Amino acid sequence: MVNYDKIRIRSQLAMEIAGIDRLRFNEAVNAGNYPCAPAGHRGKPRTFSELDVVGLCLFAKLMDSEHGLGMTTAVAGNFACRLMNYLQDHQAVGTPYAEDQVVLVVGQVRSFFVPASRFDPAMNHKGQSFEACGKILFSINIDLAHFREIIRERVDAELMTLGQDGEE
Repeated sequence: MVNYDKIRIRSQLAMEIAGIDRLRFNEAVNAGNYPCAPAGHRGKPRTFSELDVVGLCLFAKLMDSEHGLGMTTAVAGNFACRLMNYLQDHQAVGTPYAEDQVVLVVGQVRSFFVPASRFDPAMNHKGQSFEACGKILFSINIDLAHFREIIRERVDAELMTLGQDGEE
């Protein structure tokens, strides 16, 4: 059984899973639009943790104009890195990032992430506010369980195809 908390995913596979072009990713990193990318070292391939790939998948989907939201790299990078920081903060205090769903709440005053179990989209209509954000303008539900499932399926498929071509 694979311990997904410890696995490192090479850059090429991470890009394939996220559906992002490697050149576009590198341009975003070099421009400072995706500051939460794992560090790269000259001569060594960049590797990603499962959590890094979750952020990369969100980044790619936020930029995707056909199947996503069509955001600029700067805006998509901001949201994806904020999600990564939110999830890392929860890991740091002993809460695993095993929440199945997280909601990005955008209010009049600020935006933030919150576990879906703590968010009621009808708060505005009930005359309630949430964490000093003013009126909630919109929210985006992020299904972390599905991101993890997609990543793990690809990692498992890669692990099952180890070996050299021509072996038989």
